[in-house]
Amino acid sequence: MPDSRQPQVQSSAPAFADIAAILLIIAATWLLFGRAMGQSFLTNWDDPRYIVQNEAIRGFTWQHLKSAFSSFYVGNYAPLHIISYMVDYSLWGLDARGFTAVNITLHAFNGALLFALFRSFGAALLPALCGALLFCVHPVQVESVVWLSQRKNLLAMFFSLISFLCYVKWHKSEEPGPAQFYAVALIAFILALLAKSAAVVLPPMLLLYDLNRRRAAGLPKLLRPLLPYLAATGLVAVLAMISQSPEAGGGRAPYHGGTVLSTALTMFPVLVKYLGMLFWPSALSAVYDPPIKSSVALAVVAGVGLFLLLAAAGIWLYRWKRELFFWYAAFFIALLPVSQLVPLVTLMNDRYLYFPMIGVAGVVCFAVNRLDFRANRGLRGAVIAASAAVLFPLATVSFNRIPVWHDAPTLWADAVHKAPGAHAAWFGLAEAEHDAGRFEAARFAYLRALSIKPDNIETMENLGVLITDMGDSAAARSFLLPLLK
Repeated sequence: MPDSRQPQVQSSAPAFADIAAILLIIAATWLLFGRAMGQSFLTNWDDPRYIVQNEAIRGFTWQHLKSAFSSFYVGNYAPLHIISYMVDYSLWGLDARGFTAVNITLHAFNGALLFALFRSFGAALLPALCGALLFCVHPVQVESVVWLSQRKNLLAMFFSLISFLCYVKWHKSEEPGPAQFYAVALIAFILALLAKSAAVVLPPMLLLYDLNRRRAAGLPKLLRPLLPYLAATGLVAVLAMISQSPEAGGGRAPYHGGTVLSTALTMFPVLVKYLGMLFWPSALSAVYDPPIKSSVALAVVAGVGLFLLLAAAGIWLYRWKRELFFWYAAFFIALLPVSQLVPLVTLMNDRYLYFPMIGVAGVVCFAVNRLDFRANRGLRGAVIAASAAVLFPLATVSFNRIPVWHDAPTLWADAVHKAPGAHAAWFGLAEAEHDAGRFEAARFAYLRALSIKPDNIETMENLGVLITDMGDSAAARSFLLPLLK
């Protein structure tokens, strides 16, 4: 029986059952997310700047490729992201259905690759299938799949998983395997970084994999094959910092609440919220409005307590359930870039959980994998029934959430319902209603946004333009004149 303390590597070719499982993952993902095929580009949230109004995606030319590699878009350096839109435009112009189909297909392939990764770690077919399906259908994944601007998330995951699989293949024995697997792994990682900088979480995961597998080798020896990964990571980190500078058109975020302490205190309740979203995803939103904490409140104490319990659980898993510890730790490693250590514009988002979900899926996979199906044949049926009892409700929540992303008005109407105190939600709804020609609804939403942030210049400016469009120039001047002083 394989050593349960560390990942095991399979050397046999994929069997018919594996191929059937992969096809099932792809079909289930398409069956669920195919509902998004009728959606539109969002008129006021990144889609115009990335796609609709972006001349650089309009076909393959040397100039467009040069723009992709030499420009920052929406405060990000992600040339592969832009090039993928060039492919879309070349195939179907600005038909949103084509862009949506590519997003869904990438997500389905990511599920299939994750299944293959679980199998390469020694998981049996059924546990690997359960974990991969959980990754594909969980409601927190909807934002990354159906929001067309989040193609970068899907691409970065796609190439990260290919890199991980090839790295495992390279380590198929105690001595490194054929060099071509390492070369492909490194190239795939660089492509992942060129899609989204969130792929920087892969090198620490690979190091943890090596530590689990060859603990006696020593850290210096284990770090040696990761040096090119770390060099690429450092370069992308520098580019990410440049892209967020005002000179590059970015908007480097200040610490939430104005201080490192306020941000840190706030993130403990946010962690509680994230874990709640994984187990009970009932109030997902495009915008969240977690209260900023500047002192040690009850929610902070509860968050710190949970964090300490999670740390204790990690120590226990490391000592006794090593194959579970790897995936448990992978969740927190993937969460680090969005934990506000370097402040981001928004405190929390569903899309921030796309990478951490591989850790959640891995824990589920290898928890189920510990069951001995051979000793108890009835156990297989029980696991299938239990999996269905979990996956079908999650898929139903996702199915019902997908139409929220149909267009900008439906998205922001849902956001103001979920986060009525968020300025960004009311401002987004106001812009969407203004673009749709529903001026009274837009005026109401702008006024609500101003009631939350009375000194927000962009809101006052937009409201002045709206009132001008409504034909009330005198009222418009009351909003626009103070901006000219």
